[in-house]
Amino acid sequence: AAAQYVADNFDRLYRKTVLYRDTLFSTTIDSYVLDCAAGRIACATGPTMWRCADGTVLGTEGNGCCPVNCSHVYGYCTLLERLFPEWAKDMATSNFVRHFDAQQGVTMRFGAGGFAIDGSLASVIKAYLTVQQSDSGLTWLPTVWPNIKVQMQLAMTNFDGGDGVIRVAQQNTYDTAMFGANTFIGSYYVTALKAASCMAKLMGEVDLSDQYAERAELSAAAYETICWREDFGYYVADVTIKD
Repeated sequence: AAAQYVADNFDRLYRKTVLYRDTLFSTTIDSYVLDCAAGRIACATGPTMWRCADGTVLGTEGNGCCPVNCSHVYGYCTLLERLFPEWAKDMATSNFVRHFDAQQGVTMRFGAGGFAIDGSLASVIKAYLTVQQSDSGLTWLPTVWPNIKVQMQLAMTNFDGGDGVIRVAQQNTYDTAMFGANTFIGSYYVTALKAASCMAKLMGEVDLSDQYAERAELSAAAYETICWREDFGYYVADVTIKD
């Protein structure tokens, strides 16, 4: 069926392929950056990702590895939002509508596999990026916004210690849980709070927007105080066990 489709639509597919190639590589962006971006988006055309007949977009961590739609892996993929926002919208819909768990938030693997804090926060960030790229009329955001709010409330009550810092177990893409203040998870948290603040403002929820913004400011300042080591010149993780 796929081969027949290509044969029947070859001229159109060829023209669009050439247009894509020429547009991508005719910019002034450094070639090594373009090569990196083009190589990553190629995953969308291979066995790593696929689109079902009903339009649902699915992807593995690698070919045949860790199915599917791993929140903690696709969390650091943003080219779909940039280049194929309709695919990104569908993946976000899976995260916040089809398989959202009201007790823990965005599930790690399409409704299964537990929960990863970096993946759940990244899903909030990516939702805002999708809005920026392809939802200027705010027709899609209202469909995912209710559970984005639930996700942020879970993060702020179940993980945030009240001072803007996450110290409890933080399951993440390294297939283990971190403990204590660290800027890996902390950066996700601050950015998700800022993204949620922007989306709340777009949805007309000004008070909630302010709440997210205030927590983001508190969190950023707290992580800076705890994790920055001037004598080292970089950030460290505060994992010392304290009474």
